Amino acid sequence: MEESSRQLLGTKDNCFNQTTLHLSFTEWKSPLWMETAVGLRDTQCMHMEAGVSVRDSGQWVADVDIMEALKHGSVQFLSLQEGKCTHSAPQPPDRHILGLETWDPILDCPDGIVVTKSHGN
Repeated sequence: MEESSRQLLGTKDNCFNQTTLHLSFTEWKSPLWMETAVGLRDTQCMHMEAGVSVRDSGQWVADVDIMEALKHGSVQFLSLQEGKCTHSAPQPPDRHILGLETWDPILDCPDGIVVTKSHGN
């Protein structure tokens, strides 16, 4: 295993400690239709559009389309289980691991095994 991969395994680096997500609402909204609200003058519930932007040290990095991101094939939903795991200890991967420390390579969508170096944020 090459030296850079050895350094990546087990370290807890935080290269994204200046990254923040910002939620903002657009002007788009639509009333939620409810059968019990027929004839009412006011709308009790609305659909509202929101946007999420990523900033690093205050500089805009990207806007995130959450609904599209959740549909992506690489997104995995993991269940939380109580107790100890029953599988064997993980082995180091047999392929090269790319450790990402900045936003530029993340936005380029690299192939293969990718690890973002972030911890505790």
